[in-house]
Amino acid sequence: MSGKFRKCMILCCKDSHVKEEMANETYEEAIAGLKKLLSEKGGLEVAAAAKIRQLTAELEGGAEKGFDPVERIRTGFEIFKKEKYEKDSELYEKLKTGQSPKFLVFACSDSRVCPSHILNFQPGEAFVVRNIANMVPPFDPSKYSGVGAAIEYAVVHLKVENILIIGHSCCGGIKGLMSIPDDGTTQSDFIEDWVKIGKAAKAKVQAECGDLDFNGKCTQLEKEAVNVSLGNLLTYQFVREAVVNKTLSLKGGHYDFVKGSFKLWSLDFSLSPSSSTLEEIGEGSKGRQIFDNYSFALLLQNHN
Repeated sequence: MSGKFRKCMILCCKDSHVKEEMANETYEEAIAGLKKLLSEKGGLEVAAAAKIRQLTAELEGGAEKGFDPVERIRTGFEIFKKEKYEKDSELYEKLKTGQSPKFLVFACSDSRVCPSHILNFQPGEAFVVRNIANMVPPFDPSKYSGVGAAIEYAVVHLKVENILIIGHSCCGGIKGLMSIPDDGTTQSDFIEDWVKIGKAAKAKVQAECGDLDFNGKCTQLEKEAVNVSLGNLLTYQFVREAVVNKTLSLKGGHYDFVKGSFKLWSLDFSLSPSSSTLEEIGEGSKGRQIFDNYSFALLLQNHN
């Protein structure tokens, strides 16, 4: 049994050795050894014990015993607490007093594109809103109050200095938008109606990128839809005022996880507090009509 304990400890310390060390053992023997190590070695470090539990859960899944979500959540938190929370106690102590994020980030709900992961945001650094295809709808309290509340809280109360909208490669919501028939018929309860927020971007891509195939158009639409959302932000009065007063900047981004690249661009425009254009924009339907042609006020500056 001491040999098996040795193998278990190797598993805890070096993930790359998992398959090699387990090659000559059955899943059942490996799981039994790991569980015995946990029961007999009560003095193990928290992180090591959590790692053993994680490996056990993975092996049990490999043995076709099913994925255990409770175990995954528990071991995940134990590793986080040991490796991050306890190692950066100064940060988490500071967060107890409140938050002052520099960014409001709109990102897709896609599990592959967590903004805190890809941009290495630390806790307290970014106020994040995630939804299908990272859309920002135009001002409409009766239809989009949830998104409006997030924007208002971030801009008015948290005083964020930047709003970043991140599109991404292989976006299912964008493919759904591109696939909506020209007659506007839908086949879902929520998805298609939601992604229609980007219909102006779809029209632009169809008009200017007719030589591209479907996937090529979708790639272009992933970026153009971000620009529509940037324009929609300006239909919120408190966003406009903050931008005009230069306390808030608007940025678009595109994360390509296929190529491992990230493109960033800024939004600038020529409005001023006394501008007649500012007065024209207004809330509600008038604002939406103006930003149907979203290139109206956008001056995009690439940051490569």
